[in-house]
Amino acid sequence: MTEDESRQKQINKPNNKLPEPLISFASDN
Repeated sequence: MTEDESRQKQINKPNNKLPEPLISFASDN
């Protein structure tokens, strides 16, 4: 997997779910 592809995956993940829950989840830990 190229760096560009892994970058796209990281971008797609937050788009599938709202970035808000991801941020609050990180804050909880």
